[in-house]
Amino acid sequence: MRTRGLIRRLLLCFLVGAVMNLGLAWLHTYLISQPDVGERSAFVGCALDDGTTWIVGRFWDVPGVVSVTSQRVADARLRRRMSDLSDEENAARRARAEELLPHWAPRTIITAGTLTARRGTAVEMVEGAQARGLPLLSFRCVYGPVTRPRTWAGHQDRTNCYGAVRVGGCDLPFLPIWPGFLINSVLFGAIVLAFWGFVRMIVRAARREDGLCPSCGYDLASGKLDSCPECGWNRTSDEGDA
Repeated sequence: MRTRGLIRRLLLCFLVGAVMNLGLAWLHTYLISQPDVGERSAFVGCALDDGTTWIVGRFWDVPGVVSVTSQRVADARLRRRMSDLSDEENAARRARAEELLPHWAPRTIITAGTLTARRGTAVEMVEGAQARGLPLLSFRCVYGPVTRPRTWAGHQDRTNCYGAVRVGGCDLPFLPIWPGFLINSVLFGAIVLAFWGFVRMIVRAARREDGLCPSCGYDLASGKLDSCPECGWNRTSDEGDA
């Protein structure tokens, strides 16, 4: 019975930790919806075999946020400059572009070490992802192209977001990044378990001072009892047989 109760408490603490993990990620997203690009950003452009030019970027400036984008370049001068690159330099740029995308980012434009363009859409194709979470990234949402732009806050949004709930203009992600999700949830669950144990210790100490059973609160002082007949606290095997 004690083992079963311990397992239930551990599972409950993990679930509470998972909820805290999601809540912290959402609060962080709502408070810092658009982090600054900052000096720690990295962007690389490269030309593809099909003649298209792409820019892949990874940018973050705030702990707990990583954003990546992959978009097709529409500027003709930039496309010509990329097409003039040597094969070796362009291959190095492609390899660098793949390195910029973390494992949780969409890989539809990354295939076998080279960038390949997606087709079948009438707009300039954009793909991206954003991850949130503290202390580790634990939730993400993914952006993809749409043929009919939406209007948000007076400007056209040409991307479609999935894996997120839009609230007040913010995309609150809920797709788990499993390593970060599990570690964060266990960490927050351990904090909840430690707090729970601390509160139980205070309650048990207060019950003992009042002459009550520290386990269930049964009145032991009136009967001058050393063990609890209600829950069995401090009961020996001889007393149980009797």
